[in-house]
Amino acid sequence: MRTKEERQRAKEERIRLKIEKKEEKRRLKEEKKGIIKPTEAPVEKEPQVESMKDEPKKETPKKVSAKKEESKEEIKKVKDKEDTLEDKDVEEDKKNMKKNYHVSRREKDGKWQVKFAKGEKAIKLFDTQAEAIAYAKDLAERNDGTHTIHKKDGKIRKKTY
Repeated sequence: MRTKEERQRAKEERIRLKIEKKEEKRRLKEEKKGIIKPTEAPVEKEPQVESMKDEPKKETPKKVSAKKEESKEEIKKVKDKEDTLEDKDVEEDKKNMKKNYHVSRREKDGKWQVKFAKGEKAIKLFDTQAEAIAYAKDLAERNDGTHTIHKKDGKIRKKTY
């Protein structure tokens, strides 16, 4: 199980990657519209030699288009990797979430029910609130979760973490 600091770092990293992704999309749009001059992908830069500064640069259009295609392919690969990392992080967060069991009173018959958080069906029904609380506590302990106890009117009476 990850610590709070690790989860925070992972969240910050996901946010940073999303921002970089948006900036790259914006830059590519502006290049396409002609607002800014096209730039090569910032992945690799070749070292410049002083003797080459005096000579004029001669590039054919084919080389430029090949470089653009390569940079687009690299960007696509990076985006695919980011998407898979985000999916894995979301799945991990779901697995690490604690299950929350609610003890509440049913409107139609007045019995006490134990339900999973945001669940529609009751796990089990009881005649008294004390029996329902004991069952919810046991479920929470066995499944490494929490339980929440509601009053007759539905307001939260006690929440255990």
